[in-house]
Amino acid sequence: MVEVAYQNQAGEWLFAKQRNEPFRGLIGFPCGRLHEGERLEEAAKREFYEQTGLEAIELAYYGSFAMELQLVGTVASHLITHLFKALAVKGDLRKENPVSTPFYSNKVTDNAFPELAHVIERVKGKPLSSEYSSDLVFKLS
Repeated sequence: MVEVAYQNQAGEWLFAKQRNEPFRGLIGFPCGRLHEGERLEEAAKREFYEQTGLEAIELAYYGSFAMELQLVGTVASHLITHLFKALAVKGDLRKENPVSTPFYSNKVTDNAFPELAHVIERVKGKPLSSEYSSDLVFKLS
């Protein structure tokens, strides 16, 4: 999975409220799956565009973390999420798409992905040069 954080000039984060299961209703940064043969940065740019209508001109890599998705007390999936931050974007925000509803906000809401506050703190720091960092592990129930 890839996830892309972006903060506008007003200091607001660009979030996406997910429309599809198993994440329906959860709020986080625009994210999605890699396609076969796709490089991480290509997938991050594609998912960011598909969910927001914005083109990420420049991305910085901020590491990877593991998530365990639990549904009704049983492990449904293990995910590795590769985190990027869009440093420059162009285009106009598209308010609706089949996957999510993007919006800007300064606040992390109650229905946010459990790791969102930690991810925000991570992207406030310096980008990483390594390809994988497993220092964050989260469980979604």
